[in-house]
Amino acid sequence: MSGEASDGDSFHVKFGQREFIFRLYFVDAPETDEKLKDRVKEQCEYFGITIEEHRKAAAAAKKFTDEWLKNPFLVTTRWQNALGRSRLPRYYALIESSGHDLAEMLVQRGLARAKGTVAILPDGTKAKDHMNKLKQIEAEAKAKSIGIWANSTAAGK
Repeated sequence: MSGEASDGDSFHVKFGQREFIFRLYFVDAPETDEKLKDRVKEQCEYFGITIEEHRKAAAAAKKFTDEWLKNPFLVTTRWQNALGRSRLPRYYALIESSGHDLAEMLVQRGLARAKGTVAILPDGTKAKDHMNKLKQIEAEAKAKSIGIWANSTAAGK
C-alpha cells in the first residue's frame, strides 16, 4: 500500500490495482487549495494566523502526512462518503502506523485541529471520548505554541 497526501487530512492510497481517496475522521488540517477562500479564511480565524502562515502550515501538514504514508499503515473505514471534487469517491478513514494514529499526530504537532466527522473507533472507543482526547491534545499544542500555534493570535494562547 502506498499513499500521497493532497493536504494534511486527505490523501490518495494505492493498494494493488485499486486506488482510493481518504479523508481523516476527527481532524481538519489547513487547506492546500487556496481557491477554497471561505475555508481558508475560517481556518485563519480559528488558528489566529495570516494567510501566509496558513500557506506554510498547509504545506507542513501535507509534508508530514506524505512522510507518514511512506511507512506501512492500516486504513480503517466505514466507506462513509467524505464528498470531494475528484474523479474518485472520497471516504472517511482512520489511519494507523506502528501503533500511532495519524489524526492524533497531526493535532499533537500543531498541524491540524480537532474538528470534523467522527466515528466509533475499532476498539469500541466512543466518538465523543476520542474527540475530547483530541481537543485536549490540541489545547496542549496551542499552550506550547507548537506548529500552527507558534504565531497564533488566538484568544487564550
